Amino acid sequence: MCLVDIWMEIEEERLYDEAVEDYIANKKQEEEGSVTSLRDRPYIKGYGNWLSASEDKMSQEEKDKLFDKIQL
Repeated sequence: MCLVDIWMEIEEERLYDEAVEDYIANKKQEEEGSVTSLRDRPYIKGYGNWLSASEDKMSQEEKDKLFDKIQL
């Protein structure tokens, strides 16, 4: 085998392991029904994933109070 073949095998193994870890993490997150915070979410250029739902532990009443405090 040449070095390129060896490198390709190592890279393929690394990518496979990474995909399995991501799959397991996503399954665990779905089962728990939790939402990943923005700081823990990887940024994927061009996908706008930073705009998706994030942790929001405030009640609607708390949000309304904050909104009412806005001074224009």
